[in-house]
Amino acid sequence: MLSRGYSLDALRRFVTEEGAGLDLAYVSDRLAGFAAYYRTDATDELKLDKLYVHHDFHGVGIGRSLIASAQAAAIAQRRTTLILNVNKNNVKAIRAYERSGFSIRESVVVDIGGGFVMDDYVMAKRLSP
Repeated sequence: MLSRGYSLDALRRFVTEEGAGLDLAYVSDRLAGFAAYYRTDATDELKLDKLYVHHDFHGVGIGRSLIASAQAAAIAQRRTTLILNVNKNNVKAIRAYERSGFSIRESVVVDIGGGFVMDDYVMAKRLSP
């Protein structure tokens, strides 16, 4: 699963597709986290597809900063909603997203192949310019 979502080919879209982005967060000279987003087929949405903060930097605002950067990109693109998927069992992440203004929009189960199934919530946050 990691090779599918984090291979160079998979990540390339975030730096080559129009409206997509890959943001890196550093603390001093250490990479602390990253976020990746892209435009969905819905003309009003931007999807925060990847958000990772190294455990050494949890709770210090790196995740909030990366979410804020994706929100700014969405607003700059006149997208009114930022969405993301989160595993239903990832309670810590769900609570963090709720604190950042996201709410659960729907529940989805998606077979992504290779024996993997995503059992997620789609969370959404309405944005204002």
